[in-house]
Amino acid sequence: MSVEAIFAEVSKVHPSLSLATVYKNIVLMVEKGVLVEVPITGKKSKYELAKEDHIHLVCTECGEVEDRPKLQEADRVLHTLTDEESFALHKQQINLYGVCRACQMEVAS
Repeated sequence: MSVEAIFAEVSKVHPSLSLATVYKNIVLMVEKGVLVEVPITGKKSKYELAKEDHIHLVCTECGEVEDRPKLQEADRVLHTLTDEESFALHKQQINLYGVCRACQMEVAS
């Protein structure tokens, strides 16, 4: 969800809450590992609850983010790379940027 979408939902229950307060709490929740920021090139980031490692397919046209399961092959490559660098991998976030099927179809028609 975007910050604006989160604010819209929260303000239904707490109408006196400011957008600035929502921003501050989102930043805090990202720092504490409750939320994960999904950056979107040229658009505002989206946020999701932290969960098992997975892959994001991020549409650079409409900003939609699709979750996909992490692939074992990609996991092996990342662990091989980090092992070679003596880097202790704790968490991973893979964001793949491109154009979703719906946006591709809009351009084609």
